[in-house]
Amino acid sequence: MAKQMIMGNQAIALGALKAGVNLVAGYPGTPSSEIIEFISKYKSKTGTYVEWSVNEKAAAEVAAGASYAGSRTLVTMKQVGLNVASDPVMCLSYVGVKGGMVIVSADDPGPISSQTEQDTRNFAQYSKLPCFDPSTPLEAYEMIQEAFELSEKYNTPVILRPTTRVDHAYESMDFPELSECRKPGEFEKDSKRWVIFPRSSYNNHKRIFERNEKVLPAEFSQSKWNTVVEYSRSECIETTAKTQPKSQVVSISPSDNSTTVSPVAFAAGGISYCYLMEALSLLGLKDIPVLKIGTPYPFPKPLAEEFLKSHEQIVVFEELDPVIEENLIKIAGLARVNCQIRGKLDGTVPEAGELSVEIIKGIINTVVECPQSGCIETTTNGETVVSIRPSDYSTTGTPDLPVRPPVLCAGCPHRGAFYAVKQAMKGKKTVYCGDIGCYTLGNAMPLDMTDTCLCMGADITMAQGFYHNEPDRYCFSFIGDSTFFASGITGVVNAVYNQAKQTICILDNSTTAMTGHQPHPGTGVTMMGEIVEKISIEKILNAIGVKPVITVNPFDQKAAIDAVKAASETPGVSAIIFKAPCIAIAQKVGWEKPHALTVDNTKCIGCRKCINELGCPALSVSNVVSTGSTTGKGKRLVERAGLRPPKGVIMAKNIIICGVGGQGTVLAAKVLSQAAIANGERVLSAETIGMAQRGGSVVSHVRIGGDVYSPLVPQGQADVLIAFEAAEAVRNIAYLKQDGTVIVNKKVVQPVTASLSGKAFDENEMISYLQKVAGNVVAVDTDEACRELGSSKVVNMVLLGAASRAGLIDGDELKAAIKQLVKPEFYELNVRAVEWKK
Repeated sequence: MAKQMIMGNQAIALGALKAGVNLVAGYPGTPSSEIIEFISKYKSKTGTYVEWSVNEKAAAEVAAGASYAGSRTLVTMKQVGLNVASDPVMCLSYVGVKGGMVIVSADDPGPISSQTEQDTRNFAQYSKLPCFDPSTPLEAYEMIQEAFELSEKYNTPVILRPTTRVDHAYESMDFPELSECRKPGEFEKDSKRWVIFPRSSYNNHKRIFERNEKVLPAEFSQSKWNTVVEYSRSECIETTAKTQPKSQVVSISPSDNSTTVSPVAFAAGGISYCYLMEALSLLGLKDIPVLKIGTPYPFPKPLAEEFLKSHEQIVVFEELDPVIEENLIKIAGLARVNCQIRGKLDGTVPEAGELSVEIIKGIINTVVECPQSGCIETTTNGETVVSIRPSDYSTTGTPDLPVRPPVLCAGCPHRGAFYAVKQAMKGKKTVYCGDIGCYTLGNAMPLDMTDTCLCMGADITMAQGFYHNEPDRYCFSFIGDSTFFASGITGVVNAVYNQAKQTICILDNSTTAMTGHQPHPGTGVTMMGEIVEKISIEKILNAIGVKPVITVNPFDQKAAIDAVKAASETPGVSAIIFKAPCIAIAQKVGWEKPHALTVDNTKCIGCRKCINELGCPALSVSNVVSTGSTTGKGKRLVERAGLRPPKGVIMAKNIIICGVGGQGTVLAAKVLSQAAIANGERVLSAETIGMAQRGGSVVSHVRIGGDVYSPLVPQGQADVLIAFEAAEAVRNIAYLKQDGTVIVNKKVVQPVTASLSGKAFDENEMISYLQKVAGNVVAVDTDEACRELGSSKVVNMVLLGAASRAGLIDGDELKAAIKQLVKPEFYELNVRAVEWKK
């Protein structure tokens, strides 16, 4: 089929469907959620059963049952969800499976949207389960198919460990033909095999040790996922190394037959491998051997031992724990190889957070003499261009940028719930225990209503600990409706049984909002599309013995405050269900939206109480007090004339799209990517995804061409920066080439932090700074465009149109991509937005 931009999670889903997976279960959690959502789109075609389970433990056990019967199963979760599933997963390692079972545990270096930076590769070793670690979406697609085969070959679950930059990266690849899933298996009773007993676990432990320590290391040393690459900047010629007959070795020889022998070599796995190869390319290094590890457990020992014998010093790049590094040190010690191994353990590589091309370049500069050290080299039409260092941007007087953390959406019912509790409990000794979800953002000022947040469901049980320790403290817990079903019920039972005094606040917005609006048992819809009876949270609480259970609309503040006062003064365990739909789905569920209000400027006295106490992003001084908007006062910049790319040609190869969560940056990136694919280009991209980013800073990367490795644009390499907000353009200016172009929206979006401090920033200062440091600046008055077009949701297309007129991409290609990606009823509006010019 035709090439498409396929997200890493979609590639994983497609690989599982291609492998004939029969059953898929999981629990939503960024960055893994899209896997099940994508599989669900094809369930009628393939016959695959799909479900959102109530939590990860349930998902693993559902999959285990089908796998015992011989069916292929897939379980999805994020890394912290693996903790919840660890009980059955550890036992499955010993019992084994019949049908292939793959567990996808998505790690989150950074962390970007998680409580921890735990490394699933270590869990694989701990649980004795084979683990695959993809570095690209295409690798993830291929790896998961091999994982199913390996699972059945050795009757063991297999872990696939993508990270955020693989899950949420995009790669242009062929969309595979999909057919019906495999014929479901049939369970054969065998209590000696399927009933776990101490003696059977002892025997299985011996079998597993033999497999993981002797069989798989040799097998993985011949796998295509574990290779030695000798990097140069010219064409790639595959050869077989005489010293490594059992490994796949790729020697990339320079066309001029020159060689540069270095005692230094590198090792990497996952997305870090892509960053490393990009860094070597930018630094102009040749013939630097790289050991690429795609199966971190069991480790490919024979391959690694031969690699160690060939080099004096190896620097290891990997995200999170030093898994590759520790394995190499262990192998070197056992084989008595004299090789210095550097990485996280000796401080050469940062021990926490994400790596990047910039970080790796800096490290390489300390161990290798680089031809282009300190500069960024690119080649265009045979000419070498050396751009300035990204750090040079910081020397030109960067204006103060507003802090822009994610916030509760304008109109979010959680804000009303928090505010009601805060008002009702003024002056009292309290503790507010939070949980994992959108409502975690209740910790931000001015609400300041989350004193603790540990893990899913912990709010209810931690509140009990506070009460038993300080009986005079009013103990509140805040938990969402989806989280209540996932991990809250047990805590409620514990509270009633052990006679705690607490008030449980259930923030019921009728969806799993933070991870993308997935259904749950209280919504009455399954992932198979079946309409089922909604499971009532109120009835569950009543059955457990919670008294009283009060349901109230958080937008009715008087009723909500009265409910909090009544519940908090009741002995024992009480509960308030704050029930109102998420603003993003309010219209879908027929909500009349009584909270869709406007400020009456004739009555507003400018006291700022609404801003200072609520922190709603829809409120700012400029629209509360009738002082007028500052938008559009800056000097209008004239777009460059006469620059037209040849038809179908995209002049910009590295594109950064930045803005504020909710502005449409993701769709803009998809349109550009699709336009490039239609022109026969290879495309990689990455973006910030998730409701958790609403109102926060978001960035999308688009990379076009066959000579790139990382889905992220290195700093100083972007041909164009398309900014949906002026301050975000300044925040991301380090990505831009010295002669690059900035397409910027003149309208500013004041964050809550600016409104609270009363220090709103000015777009004129931001645009003036951009004019000083960027080669070309095109400022667009999107307010005017939206008024003329009759919609506030076309800012992204207006800016893409400006990019087209600036000579970066053919407008017809843009329109063709829009036709493929947007609903037909919105096509004409978006085309008019692309064509808009003032």
